[in-house]
Amino acid sequence: MKNIFKTTLVAAMALLIASCELDLTPSTSISQADAFQSIDDAAKFDNGLANRYRTCFYGIFSYTNEVQSEYFNASVDFGNRNGQPHRSDENFTADEYNMRDIWQYSYLLVVNINNLLENIDKLELSGDEQAEANIYKGNAHFYRASIMHELVRRYAPMYNPSSASSDLGVPVITSIDLGLKPARNTVAEVYAQIASDIAAAKQLLAGVTGEAGAIKPTIDAVKALEARVALYKQDWATAASISAELINSGKYALAATAEDMEAEWVNDSGAECMLQLYTDLAEAGGTRANDVFLGYSTKIFKYAPDFIPTQTTIDWYEASDLRGQVWFKELPVYLSSTDYTLKLFTKYWGNPANETAPNRAYMHSPKIFRLGEMYLINAEANAMKGDAAAAKEALNALQAARGASLTEGTMDAIKAEWKKEIIGEGYIVDCYKRWNEGYSGRIPQNINTVQQGPSFNEKECPAGFQKFVWAIPDEERKVNDNLVQNPGW
Repeated sequence: MKNIFKTTLVAAMALLIASCELDLTPSTSISQADAFQSIDDAAKFDNGLANRYRTCFYGIFSYTNEVQSEYFNASVDFGNRNGQPHRSDENFTADEYNMRDIWQYSYLLVVNINNLLENIDKLELSGDEQAEANIYKGNAHFYRASIMHELVRRYAPMYNPSSASSDLGVPVITSIDLGLKPARNTVAEVYAQIASDIAAAKQLLAGVTGEAGAIKPTIDAVKALEARVALYKQDWATAASISAELINSGKYALAATAEDMEAEWVNDSGAECMLQLYTDLAEAGGTRANDVFLGYSTKIFKYAPDFIPTQTTIDWYEASDLRGQVWFKELPVYLSSTDYTLKLFTKYWGNPANETAPNRAYMHSPKIFRLGEMYLINAEANAMKGDAAAAKEALNALQAARGASLTEGTMDAIKAEWKKEIIGEGYIVDCYKRWNEGYSGRIPQNINTVQQGPSFNEKECPAGFQKFVWAIPDEERKVNDNLVQNPGW
């Protein structure tokens, strides 16, 4: 296969990116010869970027990370689908297809972003058109900062102030060059580029007011990204300050009843999300959430999931916890020719508006930034900078809304809340890396329903486990010998 930087650049040069109307439904494409002849062309390209950005969340972009953790057991019938990251043993190798596809789709987006940023300023625009173009540029900088952070958190060690200038990150790509064979930039250099893009997005999107359920970038989405990046960078003061600003803005509200939780996670109509990407029934591409956790069969009207929540996970949630009530449901399961009743993971149950009976699409609006995460960022950042009172206040506010018991604002309590809150969203391995922790064992709900052995229910991943830092895909290194592999692969 060709170098992804070459294949994605070719795609960008051909502008093979679906453009969209106001509802973001793919309709037409723009050829290179006709690209950016008008502000309308730029608007279509902007919508195409939104579409590509959406493909980089949920599905393999989230569950590959999740099944590597203690959250889930592989079922007896999982057929080795996503087996390499779940086992995380010697058979988890640099040719694993999810790691490859996540890398390639992410850089495809980066190159298309660069195409817009390189070409949009070549247009001759009126004053109003220039203001519109600035929004598209702001969106592009936001998308690039966001996806570069997704890449560096997966394929590089966690930011460490003492070694970031020497630790290898991922290639920083800011232009279109068909001959490019980039080396890996340092972690510090990647974060510097992310900071530069965030600064540009903040300036260009300053007038795009945030609101709950926004489907395109707003100034609040940029700030939420800035808070997340600051947490990973151990910039505790910035993370605490920006997350507090968003919490106190009054624009967003935590789901605090079962009805609120259903609205947020089933119907995509809640008040928590600062950015939740558009979906509809006509376009399933990139929005199928996580069917590996349900696997509903229309032939037997039962569920045959590839991955089942561990008893360990289920026991984290008190009976009063709304997350435990909404995100886990007892369902009829059929595995290995046997009927069971098990609690399955239903956080991605499927928006009824995006379902056609009897088939299941498990489609949701991907929730990129939401208020719950801001409370956790605020709690952790304050705890790390020594403000125990502020950490407790943020943690207790989230716990009270979710129906969980209130605790002190210790790091142990904050870590426990992170695990409960972000399940299924693709960030748990980052937490292990950030906290320098691992896990020991995946206690099953029913031993007869799961794969057994040292790589399955008995799996242990210690602190500093090397395969928490993903491999640079083999396909990329075969065509680009400038890409140095991570240790342990």
